[in-house]
Amino acid sequence: MPPNPEELQRLVHELEVHQIELEMQNEELQHARSELESYLKKHTELYDFAPVGYLVLDPDGRILQSHLTGARMLGTDRSRMINQPFAGFVSADSRSSVESLLDKVFQDPS
Repeated sequence: MPPNPEELQRLVHELEVHQIELEMQNEELQHARSELESYLKKHTELYDFAPVGYLVLDPDGRILQSHLTGARMLGTDRSRMINQPFAGFVSADSRSSVESLLDKVFQDPS
């Protein structure tokens, strides 16, 4: 048996309300995305153009990330540094000190 006109009208109204709610949520999400993209751009510029070198190392001392200044200080391209051992960029005389420091940094704190 087909729904009566009142039931159809109620269903249409519920769908319209739901559509408005979804449109409002979409607007909020678009606004949040725009803000996040703006923050990302700002922080990326701050990070990439910082005057000191930054590297992200894993516990084995491999370079996971670098920014432009870090790569420039080490005399290579960022893409060539990734997954390379940081020790390869340190003088032979300083390697044991750097490795000791990294061991302390990555120790289990418990």
